[in-house]
Amino acid sequence: MAKKNKPLSPKKQAMMNELQKVQEQMIKQLIKRLSGKDKNILAEFLQSQKAPGSKEYNALPKIVQGIVLKMNLKNLEIMRKHTKNPFTIIRLKFSAWTFKKLGTIDPNAVKKKKKPSKEAKKTKEDKSKKK
Repeated sequence: MAKKNKPLSPKKQAMMNELQKVQEQMIKQLIKRLSGKDKNILAEFLQSQKAPGSKEYNALPKIVQGIVLKMNLKNLEIMRKHTKNPFTIIRLKFSAWTFKKLGTIDPNAVKKKKKPSKEAKKTKEDKSKKK
């Protein structure tokens, strides 16, 4: 049995219209900075509906990642503006905060901590024994 789709409330419909309008404006502005290859990559990513922070997102070029983050932050801002539920507002603020942090962290630059070798451990133990 198929689900019946409820019609959207006028408020939700207004929010969706504003989201779509803002996204189209942002894409028009930001696409000028992209090369043809990057434009195709951005279009494929947006159509795949993957989230920032996913494996596919991390594989994107930096400029495309920045555009996706800007679009998502703007969407969260608009959704927060149209929301009255305080818990949802907090959730949206937290999401915006994590997206901002995602933009500042370069996943390729994060270095894993190396475990100290046995020789390094011995030298540390020797130094502590001498004191």
